[in-house]
Amino acid sequence: MEDAPLPNIELTPKKLIPEILEIKQNNKSYKLLIEIEEFIMRFKIIEDDPFLGTYSRIFTMKEIKELHHVFSMFNSFQEFLDYLRDLGSKNKIEIKQTEDYISIILTVEYLLKHNIIEINLTQEDMNYKLISKQLKKEINLLNEKINDMEIKYKNNIIKQKEDNTNLIEENSNIKQRLNILEK
Repeated sequence: MEDAPLPNIELTPKKLIPEILEIKQNNKSYKLLIEIEEFIMRFKIIEDDPFLGTYSRIFTMKEIKELHHVFSMFNSFQEFLDYLRDLGSKNKIEIKQTEDYISIILTVEYLLKHNIIEINLTQEDMNYKLISKQLKKEINLLNEKINDMEIKYKNNIIKQKEDNTNLIEENSNIKQRLNILEK
């Protein structure tokens, strides 16, 4: 009896491992996070400071193909991601930051000339209440640690004073016994 045929497995996984492209320009380094899910590709700029906010934009494959004719040749997010990696390695990705948005500027070659494609990322709503709550929690934990350390320090001081008093008494007793023995 023959084995049943294996099921057809899609070439594009439902979720890829997030990819980070580091874009260095003008003594600043930007981290461009690209996440691919089944039907969407998310671009996100990662900042180390959470108060600066998170800028992002989500595309479908159809929207990516509509950005520029050169992208119409891509059939999957993976192909487009590989192309972005290549642009990044050739320093053909630039990040421009304004007060309201961040632009990812791609320089692509199309029909022997350079074409500039701009992808604008807008700021995501930030949950400042959640951030302040987490900061307050961290501050409370630090205050508890400081209080614990102060108590331990005070207890150590008290113990050292007791030990010193005991040593002084013991020293005095030894001197008295020595005086007695000398007499």
